[in-house]
Amino acid sequence: MKKRYVDMKEGPAVLLQLHKTKRKKLFLVAGGRCAGKAYLSRSVRSALYGNAAVVCQEYYTKDFDDPTLPKINGSFSFDLPASFHNDEMRQDLVNLIAGKTIARPVYDPDLHKRVAGSFKHVMPADLVIVNGPLVIHELDGEYEQAVKIYVTAGTNVRLNRFIARHKKLLPEAAIRKIFSASIEPMHRMHVEPQIRKADIVIVNNDGLNV
Repeated sequence: MKKRYVDMKEGPAVLLQLHKTKRKKLFLVAGGRCAGKAYLSRSVRSALYGNAAVVCQEYYTKDFDDPTLPKINGSFSFDLPASFHNDEMRQDLVNLIAGKTIARPVYDPDLHKRVAGSFKHVMPADLVIVNGPLVIHELDGEYEQAVKIYVTAGTNVRLNRFIARHKKLLPEAAIRKIFSASIEPMHRMHVEPQIRKADIVIVNNDGLNV
């Protein structure tokens, strides 16, 4: 598939057409923090009246006290390939594509920890959407039929959305420090390079929800 760039306003319609006319049944949606991956996934699922199963890589984030969670400059990093239980996500995806209902974990991003004993059932559907910062990196080559989508937004756009998302929990200065010291360097090193493998790049620099 030839790489195609589209604006987020047209993004859901483009993906729906691929699903309906080309019978594409698996979308891998990667992109940086607050780029709009979840918004895109929700929009497509809503347009299909719920007939799409959505799996988020963030559900499989390692707990902050997991000894295998990587650190950058002495601080925990949730933005590296090793920050996720990717094998668990991969097995859930295998089961979902095989038509089985999965019980995916529930992760609390404010506590950086799974909710113990809590799971959410995801039913199989005609379309499966996997979104997360590094899903193209993790799953590229495993599913020939997958459409690889990268959602991009400018650094300042993502930063402002990140501040808005976390301002009730932390002072703005602390949020900016986290973004500049950890999130953005890891974005440039690990997340952004996935754009080269994407079939579709969706640009989301306006005020749409994320």
